[in-house]
Amino acid sequence: MSCQVPIFIREFFYQSPIPYRRLYPFSSTKEGTCTVGEWWYNKCMDTFLRLLKQEGLPKPTPEYKFCPDRRWRFDYAFIKQKVAVEQEGGVWSFGRHTRGSGFLKDCEKYNAATLLGWRVLRYPPDLMLTQAVEDLRKIIKK
Repeated sequence: MSCQVPIFIREFFYQSPIPYRRLYPFSSTKEGTCTVGEWWYNKCMDTFLRLLKQEGLPKPTPEYKFCPDRRWRFDYAFIKQKVAVEQEGGVWSFGRHTRGSGFLKDCEKYNAATLLGWRVLRYPPDLMLTQAVEDLRKIIKK
């Protein structure tokens, strides 16, 4: 089963972040507001979890701390299978994951995870709703 992401969602994720703030149902600030990007991120992550449930996959643990010596966390972890899913944001807007220092820190984190026996799957936001679900189905339902 292939999941299709509406084109407006895909296009939205490839645009630069919108600098102004508006009132939305999801909040990451004290004022009860969030950016349009944060709102879409939360909506898409809810959709990601619903798609996993539809596929009969186990519910992942969000923000899982996998290394006792560091404060590193996986966006989503399937602990029993030792599979992690990382969403790499800011792909086209020169975000943290694509700038020099952020990229190097990500390399350190992912290499440490591999040495600890984890399989780390990395996706840009729009592929979280399609390719990530398909890949997880292949890995976890073996």
